[in-house]
Amino acid sequence: MITQIIYHGYPDGKLSKPIWDLLPQLLFVCTGKDDQDEGFGYENLNVVTLGIKNYISRDPDGMIEIPNNETRNMLELTVHFL
Repeated sequence: MITQIIYHGYPDGKLSKPIWDLLPQLLFVCTGKDDQDEGFGYENLNVVTLGIKNYISRDPDGMIEIPNNETRNMLELTVHFL
């Protein structure tokens, strides 16, 4: 659903902050919060990957921003996911 909202709801680019706030949550489902914590949603990897693709294609500048309560930017969180 998030993938569809990003793709169809933001054709001009620049995603809203509430949409960006969802990306770390999507990534943490699969990878966990940090290196000690493990994710639990491995069966959703294909869905999360499509979401990441839409985040990058719609708002590439947003990938270098650091979200609230995080020490890493979205790109670093995505690399950790990979």
